[in-house]
Amino acid sequence: MKLSGKRIGHLVFAAIYLGAAGFFAYAFYDRFWKWRDELSQVSTSFTTPDGANVSSSGMIWILPAGIFAILGFLRIARYWRVSR
Repeated sequence: MKLSGKRIGHLVFAAIYLGAAGFFAYAFYDRFWKWRDELSQVSTSFTTPDGANVSSSGMIWILPAGIFAILGFLRIARYWRVSR
């Protein structure tokens, strides 16, 4: 089975989208999720032991992660549909 340009394009964009989703998911984890207990106690921002300032607005990073993950999986679905 030979890969056409259209099929390769779907895989390339899927990899880009899923990579971006991973980046934003890590940003969500690092800026919000691992500090969620401390944030719920202070309800404002605080300084972590390594000096970073963390606030509850870090939860916004999950939105681009979800959008890019959906786009990546849609590209994979298109790849499977084209390959049939």
